[in-house]
Amino acid sequence: SDRTQQVGTTATSTVKDTSLTPKTYSVTQTPAGEVNEGDTLTTTVSTTGVGEGESLYWSVSGDVDADDFDAGELSGSATVNAAGTVVVNHAIKADEATEGDETMEMSFYSDSDRTQQVGATATSTVKDTSLTPKTYSVTQTPVGEVNEGDTLTTTVSTTGVGEGESLYWSVSGDV
Repeated sequence: SDRTQQVGTTATSTVKDTSLTPKTYSVTQTPAGEVNEGDTLTTTVSTTGVGEGESLYWSVSGDVDADDFDAGELSGSATVNAAGTVVVNHAIKADEATEGDETMEMSFYSDSDRTQQVGATATSTVKDTSLTPKTYSVTQTPVGEVNEGDTLTTTVSTTGVGEGESLYWSVSGDV
């Protein structure tokens, strides 16, 4: 049969390729949850369905700034390797400044404008290991002795002691 004469109308269908793997992104950090000043925080994005050589764009937010790193930036890009991963390292500076713990949030995006986030934001606490040692200095007025009925004032001056931190005292001797 030559099939030269059409009968009826043409029916059109689209065949969906269901063999395509959907893109997934899993963001992890080592160490997980917190990193000490002086250590390196490694952020890894493990992907599926993302082609080798595709770019991912990242940015850091939170309490940290560029001065908190010996190596690493606040934003950048990296390409997915043959294993489907992207690895970004930040060497946290041991800055010897008491500033308290800081939060570092790392987010990844599929576009350079950083509007299409992929994966979850990874959050770590940068532990302040450069705490100023606590010092205490005690002075009394008047110095040396006080008469009964007079006031003795004892003053404790400190460094490295947090506001609101309690100090305890006791009296001893023949009082």
